[in-house]
Amino acid sequence: TQIPVEQWQGLRAELTRAALLTAEELPGVTVPFLRFHPTLCPHLARELPPDKRPALEERFRQRYHATADYLYHADDRTPLQARALALREMPNRLKALTLTVQAGEDEAAVNLAECIERFLDYFGRWRERDEVLREAGIGEGMRDADAGPLTKAAFLRASRRGEALLQ
Repeated sequence: TQIPVEQWQGLRAELTRAALLTAEELPGVTVPFLRFHPTLCPHLARELPPDKRPALEERFRQRYHATADYLYHADDRTPLQARALALREMPNRLKALTLTVQAGEDEAAVNLAECIERFLDYFGRWRERDEVLREAGIGEGMRDADAGPLTKAAFLRASRRGEALLQ
């Protein structure tokens, strides 16, 4: 949101007092996970001027893509912490995927879907995993041999779909 640090500190204290924000300590994680009340975002969204929405959604997509990528790689070193955060951040990452697909960012959508798919698979949420793969276009029909060069996104789609089918 790019809120200045001083302003955020006051805002955070006020949101905590109003029970719109709770800080959750996670074992092995050095900073608390901040959980916002589910009514806060829909309320604030109504107050957002329409001309500011695209820039905010772009920052949201970039931030959650970076978070998904970080957790994807951190899972090899610190799986308990990465999975605890991934579980709590899943709704935001799913929203980021939807926004990325809507923005037409094909390669970013496939990469983000791969990060999300890994954790949904770990959590045994296979129906959601399959929906994520479908949303990112993974699992679509085979490419036509005359379709031109194979892109990284097309390769990842085919690879992830094959792994899902194998499971």
